[in-house]
Amino acid sequence: MAKMGKNHYTRDGIARLYHGAEQNGYRVIYMTSCPINRLTAIDTYLRGIRQQNIKMPSGPLLCNPNYLKYVMIRKMWNRRRDTFKRPFLQNLRSLFPSYTNPLVSGFGATSTDFAAYISAGINPFSCFRITPSGKVFVASSDEEVGDYLDNEEFIQNHFPMLDRCDS
Repeated sequence: MAKMGKNHYTRDGIARLYHGAEQNGYRVIYMTSCPINRLTAIDTYLRGIRQQNIKMPSGPLLCNPNYLKYVMIRKMWNRRRDTFKRPFLQNLRSLFPSYTNPLVSGFGATSTDFAAYISAGINPFSCFRITPSGKVFVASSDEEVGDYLDNEEFIQNHFPMLDRCDS
């Protein structure tokens, strides 16, 4: 697996963003296309992220159920990371009544992430790309919606407080 460190996977302010969403009643699900044999290392890494004394919220970590050899073959053969994410999110979505979608937003770095989110019914304007510098772009339009670093307004606009019965 690639190096897991501050400059590779962790964006400054990400703990605050996810913590703010959680404080407003949302639950965080972590998803990676990495193989299942990397699950413990990734989970340990996520639980160890601490920024400005804020930890990443608790939440399930969903990963590819295949082992490294099969994941690499798929990625190299068809060059798509969403071959795991797309059907998994669609199946997760199907567990809920058709009139509701528990998946409200998605954050990622690649176009295949956004294709997977949109296929699961997430509003394209709620799918975001985060740059290494913390800039946030709407994935569907590549329009910059702000910088979530120290930006409480972003959290309130995109994750408004839920009623207790909604969360």
